[in-house]
Formats: sequence, structure tokens, C-alpha cells
Amino acid sequence: MDDSKISGLDPRALCLGDSCFLDDEFLLSTKELFFRYFGGMRNSGTNSYELDRISSAIFYLRSLLKRKGVTGKNKVALEIGSGKGMKSIALADLFERYIGIEINQLDLRQAEERNREFGTGSVDFICGNATDILENADAHGIPQKIDVLILYAVLEHLTLQERTTVLEIADKVMQSGGQVLVMEAPNRLIPFDSHTFQGHFFNWLPDEPANELARAEAQDPQIKKMLIPWHEPDAHVRLARAGRGVSYHDFSDFLRDPESGCAFLADGFDVEMLNIEPFDYQQFQLFGYLDANVQNVNAFVFSRRWLDFIMEKRRPYRNYQIKKFISPHWPNWAKFDRPPLFWQPVAVILSSCNPRWTYEAETEFVSEITLLFGAPEKRGRMHIFVNGGKLYEIDVLGLVTSKPTIWHNDHSVKLTVNTVIQELRIEIDVSDGPILFQGCVLSIS
Repeated sequence: MDDSKISGLDPRALCLGDSCFLDDEFLLSTKELFFRYFGGMRNSGTNSYELDRISSAIFYLRSLLKRKGVTGKNKVALEIGSGKGMKSIALADLFERYIGIEINQLDLRQAEERNREFGTGSVDFICGNATDILENADAHGIPQKIDVLILYAVLEHLTLQERTTVLEIADKVMQSGGQVLVMEAPNRLIPFDSHTFQGHFFNWLPDEPANELARAEAQDPQIKKMLIPWHEPDAHVRLARAGRGVSYHDFSDFLRDPESGCAFLADGFDVEMLNIEPFDYQQFQLFGYLDANVQNVNAFVFSRRWLDFIMEKRRPYRNYQIKKFISPHWPNWAKFDRPPLFWQPVAVILSSCNPRWTYEAETEFVSEITLLFGAPEKRGRMHIFVNGGKLYEIDVLGLVTSKPTIWHNDHSVKLTVNTVIQELRIEIDVSDGPILFQGCVLSIS
């Protein structure tokens, strides 16, 4: 991504209507970060994988935190497992103070170097075990009250005991009025492990056979090198450090009483997250199963390939959104004679032969609609009709140019409607297409 592409970036393109609280100052700071941080890392020869992670943190994660009211110049953010500082530098200016704890000294030194060269906010990096450090917070200059705890790609690398301890810390943050961000935790309930083994059913196996399978067949040679025979000391710790899946079971203490326990401010179906990670059949099927069968487990939170959410102690004055997923195959869920291709998106194709999709609602008040779609040719227009009247028009090319290029070509846009919906219709011009329409999420008030 060159400087001319950076100039056109605008996270507000993801939110149409009055629901987006990203002001001009925020937009300016985001672009400035891209030029200085992303541009500097690009020019220093950073690999494309790390550049994509930096890009998604600057463009999507900053926007999500800002839009959900998590940021603030009077707030302290603490990140456990801050690594090389990629997220810290992207987020620090949104808070009064940002603290990163990292156990790997080499990674922490690299984070400090990056922060000196590219940072804007007040980032304090501390080297050591987070549990030990937080037990003696005063000695490390850490305030007793943490407003935002960030667990980004960290839970999967902890032993079960360490996870329990970290989630106890998370609970203390929430009990004191703070919020907890969990990001990029690989979902153990998804059949294909995209994190450690790069193969099927790895996270469904008990630790010992999983360890031996990964030692023999893991795609990443670094993982093979990291793991040792199960009978040797610390084999279970090494397996944890390589990465094991996370699921709603790890958060069961928070989920038992949904009325007075924790609530979710954001999840993997928020527009920013849907732009980072497409919604494929594995997630589609898990979503349907959780939604229909597992009580007190929010399918929107726990069905994505990567668990991404913000949680807090339920607040009686806050109006938490209720969501409803509408399949692209509405009114019926898809029926196939054989299982679909593993990575195939959940989609219907809108084209000149089939230019429209219609959903007939049961007369419900909807505040927001989040659309999911792909556009292989990166062009075309989508016309959004509510109750027969045209409400929005989406220029696909304009959307593509407003976003950084990362990983894939799927898109998501959030529309503010604030009306009772009886019919929702999506149309494309017959000369456009194809558009791979992947369904939508209704936020019901």
C-alpha cells in the first residue's frame, strides 16, 4: 500500500448514517499514523504479514474502540502480552496512558525501539510475567484501576491455570467499571485450526495426542521445533506457548448469569471485524448450532473463527444491542446434497440473472443493518431498499479504495435505519456484478 492509497483511507466509509462517531480529528490522527507508523515499517522492510496486522489495528481496531466509547484521554489501558508493540503503538494515543506487559525481553526491546521511532502516545513497556507484575502493581507504577484490559492474541498461549488467573484479572477490571478487549483468540470449536497446526480438528484433541500430531505434521517448522515429547518436563507448557484454542467454556464464570453478569459491547459481527475476517461455512454452522442449542451463550460472540469481543459488567442504564442474523438463503437455511467446500463463503450471487435479494420481516424495529458481501471485480453499486423506499446506495469501488488492502476481498458496511422494517431489499444494477451477498445482521432495539 503506497502513500496515495493511504491518502484515500476513511474508516467512516464502513458506517453510513448517523451511527458513526468518528470525527475529523480522529480521521486525521488515523491517517497520520498510517503515514508515520505503517509507512515507516513498510520502508524498513517489514514483511507483509506484520504490515497487515499493523494496518488492521490502525484502521479497524482504533475505529471499533472509538465507536464503542472505550477510548478516552482520562483512561488507562493495559495490554497483557504486548509483543513487539504493533497494537500498542496503533492505539496508545487514544488513551491517557498505555501500559504493555511482555514476558519476552527481545520482543519488548523491539517494541520500545518502534515506540521511540513511530509512537505518539504514552506507552510504558514492562518486561515480566503479567500475573507477578500485577500482584505488585504499585512497585511497577501501575495504577490500581485499569479502565481497559487488552488481551490480543494472548489467551491461546497460556496454560489453563494461567488463563484462569488472567481471566480473574479481567473480572477485577470489569467489577471496577472497566472493559476487557479479547482479540484474535482462535476458536477451538472451529474444525480447522488456522493458528498452530494449520489442519483439521487439532483443537478438538486432548493435549497429548495434539502435541504428538503437531510434532509430526505441523505446517510451521518453528512449531515442530518448539514442541517436545509429551513425557518430558514442560511439554504441556511448550504446547500452550505454541497455541491452543479458546472457546466460550473459558468464560463460563462470566456467562452463567447473563442478566447481572458480563455483557458484550462488541463482537465478531461488528462491521470492523467482518471486514477483517470473512464469515465462512464453518462459522455459519457453528453459529446455527450455538444459537439453537446452547443456552446463555451468545452465538454472535462465540461462533467466529477468531474470538473478538469487548465485554464489561452489565450496566442497567446501557442499551445493549440485540442482534439477529438473516441468512442469504432466507427464508430457508441452505440445504445441500453434500457438504459445501470448506472455505466457501455463505453467499448467494447477485448478478444480471439474479439482481435482487429480499427479506420480509415480522414488523420489527431495527436500528442498524450490517451487510456482508464480496465483490470479486471490485466494482458495482448496491441499492438498499427498506419498506419499498430506497435508503442507501453503496459504491463498491469507493468502499474498496477507502479501506486498506489486507488478506481478502470481503466487505461489510453498517447502515443506520432506526425504523420498523417490514421488507428489506438489496438490488444491483443489471450491468454490474457479481456481488456475493453473504447475509446481514439486524440490530433490534
